[in-house]
Amino acid sequence: MTTKITQPVNLNASSLLQVTTTRSGFQSEVLFSKDGLKFVNSSQKTLPATSETRYVLRLTNSAGNQVVSINKVLKPENNATTARVAHNVLKLTNSSRNIILATPVTPVRRSTKPASEDVRPDCPGFQFAINDSDVQVFRPAVSVEEGCMMLETVHVLTRALHAANIPYFLYGGTLIGSWRHHGMVPWDDDVDLSVDVTRLEDVRHALIALVPLGYGFKQRASVSWKFYPEKATRFLPFYKWPFVDIFFYEQNATHVWDRERKMFPDYVFPIDWILPTKPRPFNGMTLQAPRETKKVLDLNYNISQCAIGRHSHQREMSKDKREVKTVPCDALRSVYAFVQHVQVGKTACNETLVMNGVGVSWVLVDSSPQCS
Repeated sequence: MTTKITQPVNLNASSLLQVTTTRSGFQSEVLFSKDGLKFVNSSQKTLPATSETRYVLRLTNSAGNQVVSINKVLKPENNATTARVAHNVLKLTNSSRNIILATPVTPVRRSTKPASEDVRPDCPGFQFAINDSDVQVFRPAVSVEEGCMMLETVHVLTRALHAANIPYFLYGGTLIGSWRHHGMVPWDDDVDLSVDVTRLEDVRHALIALVPLGYGFKQRASVSWKFYPEKATRFLPFYKWPFVDIFFYEQNATHVWDRERKMFPDYVFPIDWILPTKPRPFNGMTLQAPRETKKVLDLNYNISQCAIGRHSHQREMSKDKREVKTVPCDALRSVYAFVQHVQVGKTACNETLVMNGVGVSWVLVDSSPQCS
């Protein structure tokens, strides 16, 4: 008989764990307390004095990656067992506090940055070392320096929008990046935001105020505006790269849609999928995203497929057809970090960033109506 405890258990404030116990011959219960996790034999009186029970204790992180597996024969006097993690060492002790087993555990770091646009970004450090010709085209699209410049531009822009109380949310490929990578899609080369069109003039004034700080913008009558750092060295007609694409959304009582309906006819969403927005991780920052991120993405994308689009933002022109490719994301999991999502109760989603099967970091996203 196997009992799986599906509620994540935080044993030491740095490892989010799930516990599975396998036992035979009797029933046991699992108790949660601030002192740790206790396995208590609830049928001890019915056990023969000479019996032994084999416990299989598996600790896994929230992404389901096994941290440690212990097969331990526990004699009757050991049946009251406490599991604790301290200084990255898991210790099993019996009711007499004798250590039954001690083994090292690799904790998964929790993101502890506050949810605020004031938090500066983490520069992307994408590493690409793979010889598979099928995925070579998925090499990073930006250098570390270019990525840092792009994310700093996002940071400056979202701070200004937040300060002016202008609603915005992550959009398009940038929203995919937050959901699937907790940051930029590694092979993408721009960032997309969508802003309330009724605040268009406020956006313009906010951008004008950033010009003395070394930023420029291109206001266009259609599609998106471009916001960019003046120190950027790649020149395009009328603006520079790297830039942030600023799209605009319209809304009524029931739906939200892209202002450019002819260009984006499928980008129409029930209003409660978008608003109110909620914070999501993005390269160390916490930025606003649609309330129902997964539903919004599923409407227009297959998240399990990793795709390189047809447009180069660095050149503002179509790519060669040899550069356009779609592969199952599983083909890239040994190359880049991907997020795994686990529902926690009814109101939260635990998201663990996993690189090649190893947990890198995790964050608990509250009020998540749809986790996976």
